[in-house]
Amino acid sequence: MMFYVYAIVDEQGQPIYIGKGSGRRRYISAKRHGGTSTILKWARSETEAYKAEIKFIAKHSPPLNQCGGGGGARSTRRVVRKSAEYLLMDKIGTRAYAARFLLTRIDERNCGQFGLSKIDVSGWRQTALNDITHQAVMIAGNGL
Repeated sequence: MMFYVYAIVDEQGQPIYIGKGSGRRRYISAKRHGGTSTILKWARSETEAYKAEIKFIAKHSPPLNQCGGGGGARSTRRVVRKSAEYLLMDKIGTRAYAARFLLTRIDERNCGQFGLSKIDVSGWRQTALNDITHQAVMIAGNGL
C-alpha cells in the first residue's frame, strides 16, 4: 500500500491542514476542512509518511493542525504559533487591522470595481490613522 502526505489549501494556496493518508483520505479531509487537496510527497511506508508529515507541519505550521504529526490524534498536541497578522491584530485591535488590511488592497484607483467610492476609501484611511494614533497614545500612557 502506498502512503502520501497531503495538504489542504485555502483559496490563496496556503496550507490550512497537513496530514498523512492513503486511498481517498485527502478528498475526505478536503471536504471536512473546506479546501482543495494536493499531494506533497509519496511514501513507500507509513513510517516514511509520518516522518515527512512531521517535517511539513513544522515547516508550514498550518492553523488546523492541532498536533505535530507522526501519529494523528495520538500525537502530542503542539503549541500553535500565531502568524504575524494575528499578532498585529491582537496588538492594534480588529477594527484598525481591518482598515489597514483593506487599504493595502483597495485605493482610490481601484475602488470602483469593489462598488466603493473614493470618499469611502478616504474614510477608511482616516479610521486607520485615528486608530493608529489612539493606540500610540494608549501605549505611551501606559509606559510601555
